[in-house]
Amino acid sequence: MTMNKQVCRLGILGGSFDPVHTGHINLARAAADILNLDTVLLEPNRIPYYKKNAAASDEHRFAMVNLAAGLDARFKAGDLELKSDRYLSTAEVLTILREQYPDTAVYFLMGMDSFLYLDTWRNYETIMTKAHVAVCRRPGYTLDLQKISAPLLKLYKEHNTDYRELVLSAELSGGLCFIDTPEFDISSTELRQAVCNRPDIAEKYIPAEVLGYIRVHGLYGAD
Repeated sequence: MTMNKQVCRLGILGGSFDPVHTGHINLARAAADILNLDTVLLEPNRIPYYKKNAAASDEHRFAMVNLAAGLDARFKAGDLELKSDRYLSTAEVLTILREQYPDTAVYFLMGMDSFLYLDTWRNYETIMTKAHVAVCRRPGYTLDLQKISAPLLKLYKEHNTDYRELVLSAELSGGLCFIDTPEFDISSTELRQAVCNRPDIAEKYIPAEVLGYIRVHGLYGAD
């Protein structure tokens, strides 16, 4: 394995960010610390793959992510997907980012709940050629090698690497690792409802800068 000397390290955290919350922030910070990332790109989905529309507009979601990016010097708000006039698969996003960052070690951050279905994603094999995949363990989801699909087991066997080895290497893509990040016990749907029904919950889980923006613009029924 080639030892890492001056390889820049970029993490990619995608999501609807509707709204961005402390779960996203804490995960991104933990991943940056564990994987020694120079930058974590917070990338709002153009059209989330699992639903037709977000509750907030693209413009508002990007603005909220941009505010959240100011909470850590390693964070940066991305608009690659939002500038596209169509849905981009993860493989397409990573292909574009690989072209933009040809000499950078790229880490695609995802939850265990999503990883267990990675083999159903469009052109999922391409993902490993463009980036490392860092899977964040999630409560209630475990990796049982006896139960996962044959394609996912094959991917695991071919790419699984201890994250500490990846941190020390100069490899730019191709690794699969598993990391522990802070647990988060509330959904985005519940947070949107809390904005107008439970301000104490909203204030606990949504960064103050982001919550202020939500209230100023009347998002999610805020007064």
